[in-house]
Amino acid sequence: GKVTVNIGKKIPMRSGSVTAQQLKDPAFGVIASNKMTIYEGEPILVSAKIYSKFDPSHVTGYQSYQVNGTVLKHSIGSSSNLKKEQEHYKGMNLYSFNYDKNVIFPTGVGTFQIDPFKLNLHQGYKSFPLTSNGLIINIKPLPADPPADFIGGVGNFRIKREVDSTVVKQGDVLKMMVTVAGIGNLQNILEPTINLPKGFVIYGDPVITENYSIGAHGTEGEVLFQYNIQVTNSGLQTLPESSITYFDPVKEKYIQVTSDKITINIAKDKSFVVHTEDKKENDNTEVLVPHSSVRANPTIVNLDSIYGSALFWGGACSPLLAALFFLFFAKHREKSADTIVLKQKFKEKDKALKALILSSKGLISTTNNDAFYTTIENALKKAFEVEMNVQQERIINKTEIIEYLTQSNRQVLADQVTKIFGACEQSKYGFIPSNISNQEIFDSMESILNQLKPV
Repeated sequence: GKVTVNIGKKIPMRSGSVTAQQLKDPAFGVIASNKMTIYEGEPILVSAKIYSKFDPSHVTGYQSYQVNGTVLKHSIGSSSNLKKEQEHYKGMNLYSFNYDKNVIFPTGVGTFQIDPFKLNLHQGYKSFPLTSNGLIINIKPLPADPPADFIGGVGNFRIKREVDSTVVKQGDVLKMMVTVAGIGNLQNILEPTINLPKGFVIYGDPVITENYSIGAHGTEGEVLFQYNIQVTNSGLQTLPESSITYFDPVKEKYIQVTSDKITINIAKDKSFVVHTEDKKENDNTEVLVPHSSVRANPTIVNLDSIYGSALFWGGACSPLLAALFFLFFAKHREKSADTIVLKQKFKEKDKALKALILSSKGLISTTNNDAFYTTIENALKKAFEVEMNVQQERIINKTEIIEYLTQSNRQVLADQVTKIFGACEQSKYGFIPSNISNQEIFDSMESILNQLKPV
């Protein structure tokens, strides 16, 4: 997908505490943030802020503030030029400027520590070394019991759904595009749950296209999920609304938004064969014993001659036994059909996984690192869909995988997976490339896959 960096309007920043000793120094530094308390998944804007009693000319020896834990960190703007201004601070007139501005997406809840930065602040040939204070951000958990259609989004989002044609023929495959757009942690959202009626069958995983920019307010843009769907019924068919729920940190509550309904005109095709195994699945009529037709000329039977005989009990019990056998085999057939469908799903996942492995192997020597790391990331997710027995048609995320491995007491494997995902994120979001080669990443992925259960 396409990822760009967007520099938005100025946002008010707040900094941590300053000691009495720092106020006596020629210069001091603080870590400034637009928020001191956030919700899990919410981005924050952080920068190094320097105050000086002298007019500074330049900076050398800068060592950035460090963020602990698994986070995404995106640089905003350039630090090459000092945009100084005079500011009245703690009763003093000081020079000040912001340096090393980043949007950070912390993970987890509780306190989030940002360690100090270091630099040499110059006035011509003279310099003053300084070390800033650290900063603690409080991360609150999201409210319990989110709705079933919660996509993990924290911010403000909307959903749109379209199809490439509303007039098709029975058996045709149409393309359905579901777009989730907005601003927040868009890069971490889950695939929406698709609400489809009977007669619409999804083929394969969706093609996902990401098109967003990273700015001071977080990730803004859209993620497009494209599905291939076969229509098996004829006539006018309606796709009901699809919904997503996100958490709005300003309103501090879950918000649900829906797409529009879509009506599709499907022309009947006599040559198309419809599978009718589950045709009566929603039929509420329960028939246990079939009723025979009334005879036109009933035969009079002497009841006394057969009552209590083997013929009587055989005739009386036969319909009941037939019904019981019918129910037994129907349930067995239904269970077998479900098993076959489940096995087929995992066969498809295995086939997709093998294709991703082969594709990533062919990209080891490429200069297109973005394609290589995206393929590696998708291969790991597909492998863990099988490992974690994920039966729903959705894309799992790295947090689910790490939590699964941690709860399974497989910390070594969790660390290996975290390392690979970290390298993928570095490539995907434009970080400085790691020292790990593509071949080492591929070998690590193969090592992880060998430790997982086979399909």
